[in-house]
Amino acid sequence: FIQIYEVTFGEYEEFLKSLIADDRLIEARKHLPQDFGFYYLNIAGKQLKAHSSLTEGWRKWPVRGVSWLDAQAYAEWRSQRDGTSYRLPTELEWEVAARGTDGRRYTWGEIFWPQAARLPQGYASGPKSNWDTRQFTDESVFGVWDLTGSQAEWCADEFAGRFGEYVLRGNAWALQPVGLETGFRTKIGRAH
Repeated sequence: FIQIYEVTFGEYEEFLKSLIADDRLIEARKHLPQDFGFYYLNIAGKQLKAHSSLTEGWRKWPVRGVSWLDAQAYAEWRSQRDGTSYRLPTELEWEVAARGTDGRRYTWGEIFWPQAARLPQGYASGPKSNWDTRQFTDESVFGVWDLTGSQAEWCADEFAGRFGEYVLRGNAWALQPVGLETGFRTKIGRAH
């Protein structure tokens, strides 16, 4: 089982609000989503506040700026809340979900087609950008969405030979069209 859609800001916000409600403010602050010092959410008193640059509908956007440690903490919290075991997929599970059994180059097939995935939502688009809500064809043969477009996804695996660095897959916006290929992988420290 792999989640069909990426975790949204709204779902991640529930996690942070739960920590705040349980008087775990320090832990909530530690898990705030941020990219290179820009915080999408912040805590004022005991209230979670969205950055003023986030535009309407932001809770439906895939969450970004979440470290491997944040993703693990979210999965643990969600497991406890739902009474079901959630975890990050292994790299092999992610790749099978993206490539299917026929080993496709992109989730939609073999030919690069930029209109098939969410591409402009990278760092270059800035915090005031609107999330593109158009329907894309970035759906795998198993019905999983945005594996090659949208945001990169953490995998449970440590990157071989790189202690403390974990596998990221689906890095669409950084290295187009190579980053859209289902075989693309990169690494980053777990606290980044």
